Parts: sequence; C-alpha cells; structure tokens
Amino acid sequence: MLHSHTAQKLKKVIALSALFSFVLIAFRVYYTSGLYLSFLLWNLFLAYLPYYFSTKLLYYHQMGKALWKLLVLFGLWLLFFPNSPYIITDLFHLTNHHTMPLWYDLAIIFSVAWSGLILGFLSLMQIQHFLNFKYGIKKSWLIISGIQLLCAYGIYLGRYERYNSWDIVTNPLSLLNDIVDLCCNPLSHPRTIGVTLVFSVLLMLSYLTLYFLTNQQPYEEQQTIFDTSKAQ
Repeated sequence: MLHSHTAQKLKKVIALSALFSFVLIAFRVYYTSGLYLSFLLWNLFLAYLPYYFSTKLLYYHQMGKALWKLLVLFGLWLLFFPNSPYIITDLFHLTNHHTMPLWYDLAIIFSVAWSGLILGFLSLMQIQHFLNFKYGIKKSWLIISGIQLLCAYGIYLGRYERYNSWDIVTNPLSLLNDIVDLCCNPLSHPRTIGVTLVFSVLLMLSYLTLYFLTNQQPYEEQQTIFDTSKAQ
C-alpha cells in the first residue's frame, strides 16, 4: 500500500496526466474546429468518481460513521467502478479522420485511458484495504476477484449494449432483462462471455502488477493506502 507522502505525489502525477489529456483534446478541437474525442473528458470524469467514493468510504470508516453510509458509498463505488477501465475500449474510436495524424489521436486516447485505469486501480486498492480490515486478506482477494469479473461484465454492457451506470435507476427493467437472459442462456451469448472472461483476467493481472509494485513491505508493517484525514 502507498504511504501518504507517496500517495500525494502520485495524485499530483495523475492530475498532471489529466491536464495533459485536456491540453491534447483542447488543441485538437481548436485545430480541427470539431469536437471529435472531446467526449473522453466526460469519460475521464466518470473514471474519477470511483476514486472519490472509495476515498470517502475510507474516511467515513476511520471516523466511525454508520454502517449504512459505508454501504451506500460502497454501492456507488461498485456502480461507477467499471467506468475507469472502460476507457481502454475507447481505442475502438481510433480511426483515420484525415484531420489529425493518427498518432496524435492515439496519444489522446491512451493518455485518458491510462489516467482512468490508474484512478480505478487506486480506488480498488482503497476498497481492498477496507475489505482487509473487515474480512481479512484471503477473503478480500476473493471479493476483489469477483469485483473484477463484475467490472468486466460492466465494460461489456457499456461498450456493446450501450448501458450507462445510471441506467440501473433510469432503465432498470431493460438492464435486468439482459442480465437474466445471460444467466439463463449463457451459451447464446459467446461474445458476452468472451469479453467478460478476457477482460476480467486482463484487469486482474494489471491490478496485481500495480498492487505488488506498491506493496514492498509485509502487510502488518504497511500504513493506510492514503492519508484521508484531509478528505472533503
């Protein structure tokens, strides 16, 4: 886990990365007089929300807030978490529009996807820290694995079925119908199964890489992931 001073530096780097993405997109809009790829800024904002909710959850947990508040924050985090790794699928939009070099658009999408992915994994580390405290290390890893599977399915729902996180409130019946249909007829949805399994493994391996890179000490000697005392 990250010490507070390391976390502060990392948050500054992520902010710089997001600013870099904004500058790239702003220049593209100015140069082409078009808004193509500007939607990535909204996607990056959605990718930030899981980190915000997980930070709040840890802060509330340390402050001894009521359990229902922690559950609400966890639910919101779980609902928006797929938005973070979802951005890597925006590489589907990488086509030659002859208005900007292809390498430039690749840099835009990659920079946004990288920021979103790191924000998502940092929020997942915070959630795992909370789960470690509640259920222990072994059980927390099982839960994290399940979360990655759900996240991968969420990516499929967003990319191919075009659902958004808020459709669970605005369009729950259609969403539930698709989920039930998958559960009842899994062999009829090979692409759904394929995307979910492949992306869940990809996300888990990526998360493990970041996790072990930032965990160089035994669990008992580690500090909290982030200094949340200054959280809003």
